[in-house]
Amino acid sequence: MKWADGEVTIYKDIDEHTKLPTAGDQHPANEIKIAASGSVWKHAKGVATGKFGGNQWPDDLIVRWVDGEVTKYTDVDGKGFHAEQQLQAPNNLWKNHAAIIAGGDFDGSTNSDFDLLVRWSDGELTTYEDLRANGLKKERKLKPPNQLWTHSRVIVPGEFGGNLWEDDIFVRWPDGEVTVYGNAQADALGREYQLVPPVARSAALTLAGRSDRPSVREPIAPDPCDSVCGPGLLRRVAAQQ
Repeated sequence: MKWADGEVTIYKDIDEHTKLPTAGDQHPANEIKIAASGSVWKHAKGVATGKFGGNQWPDDLIVRWVDGEVTKYTDVDGKGFHAEQQLQAPNNLWKNHAAIIAGGDFDGSTNSDFDLLVRWSDGELTTYEDLRANGLKKERKLKPPNQLWTHSRVIVPGEFGGNLWEDDIFVRWPDGEVTVYGNAQADALGREYQLVPPVARSAALTLAGRSDRPSVREPIAPDPCDSVCGPGLLRRVAAQQ
């Protein structure tokens, strides 16, 4: 967990019985602090986890910083961050237009090298294939620029289907809808499945006796996630003030 004040914590052995903090002064027994409040991590604007270090463990981090710099940390553990490597020097493209980054395995290879998924400000989705081997050089277009994907708020790749790759993509939309794209490839999204319908729309359709939905999602304003969640926005210190 990266908090807005620069603190970074790990919560180990997460399951349905895990206790997580709900206030700034709560520190569960499974909490490990690896960066203190006020650290440089308050400038981290996006974090992607995955297998970027060459072994079988998804304990590596890709970080997009406030100035557009992109760095990689391998073998992150309870002792902190290790082996920082710069993948991209500070630049305006990644500073102003890389909205969401996430780690997954979309190229179908059996190695342990993950790909980096980027959702850009214009709705374009791109993947950077086998990040450890190629850095940010092997870019492939997953989705061209489009208005729909500019509304995606949370993107989480993972191994949720029936194969051995982390190539399924969960998306949370601003109207509350949650969808999953199964078996995405490096240059193509998989089939979309709706897991949670939009709150307002599902209520209206229930009253109307309909089960269909419009083909284009419309953003609902204001979106609470614009101010209270997402990288760098959840303020741990706010609960202490």
